[in-house]
Formats: sequence, structure tokens, C-alpha cells
Amino acid sequence: MEQHNEIMTLKDVAQYLRWHPRSVYRRLKTGEISAFKLGNHWRFSRAAIDKWVASLQVSLQPRRGRDSAA
Repeated sequence: MEQHNEIMTLKDVAQYLRWHPRSVYRRLKTGEISAFKLGNHWRFSRAAIDKWVASLQVSLQPRRGRDSAA
């Protein structure tokens, strides 16, 4: 199966993100992470998780402010 089409369980996502499964579940319930239910079990798209993680990344490049010479 190709990585971008991979379907992950809650436990898989927790391991992938190095989080406790409760932390994944909490973010699922707040709508931060998207998933779907298959029977009684949550499933996650690895591509959606990767996209969500990428959206959290911040650039640490210096910003021009009032103190910098323009």
C-alpha cells in the first residue's frame, strides 16, 4: 500500500506522533484531526495526518519589525 493512501488506527497515529493515545483522541474530538469510524473504531488517513502536522510547522526566520533597519 502506498504511504499517501495508508489508513492508520488510533494506536498507529499515537505511535507515529509519539503521543499518548488519549492525546490523539482528544484532538480528534475537538476536530483538530480528521478521521472516520469503521464500525466502532476510528481510522485516520496518513496523508491527512501529515498535512495537519505540516500546518503546525512554523518558520523561525527573523521578522522585520520596528527595531530593524528598513
